Amino acid sequence: MKHFGKSAIAMLLVLVFMVGLIPTSAFASEPEAAEAHTEHSWDDWVVTEEPSCTEAGSKTRSCTACGETETAAIPAAGHSWGDWDVTAEATCTEAGSKTRSCTACGETETAAIPAAGHSWGEWTDITEPDCVNEGSHTHTCSVCGETVTAAIPALGHSWGDWTDIVEPTCTEEGEREHSCTVCG
Repeated sequence: MKHFGKSAIAMLLVLVFMVGLIPTSAFASEPEAAEAHTEHSWDDWVVTEEPSCTEAGSKTRSCTACGETETAAIPAAGHSWGDWDVTAEATCTEAGSKTRSCTACGETETAAIPAAGHSWGEWTDITEPDCVNEGSHTHTCSVCGETVTAAIPALGHSWGDWTDIVEPTCTEEGEREHSCTVCG
């Protein structure tokens, strides 16, 4: 120790002290592997809230190794609709309605039944038009019995050739006429 000064001895003491604080495992040739838990071991899912027809539910499960919990949504089930019941029959001119209910929650749904429209038959009660008078015809709905009468326009005259009645002269006008070939 003769060659070392007081400061060198102090550094040596500090070094020895520090080496004493370092664990011996730090100087091992192979590091020890810490046991790591990489995968969860999940219990079965437990339903915590049942889903309804329109609202999601939830479920939870726990890891048997570490106790961590996980929660997941359960999708809404959707309605389970029954058959349609007609509440008002549709007519030829008026819409009807129908309803159905969900067999799970009882919610009801209503829908329109479109009006059927008339089912017109052949034209009947035909009155033929003539040259100056209109005619008419009627048809009837085979479902509701409603009738519609429509006009048939007058035909108008069908004029024949002109015939001279009085021959014109140098000083007098003549006269001529023509007749309808249908009504005279």
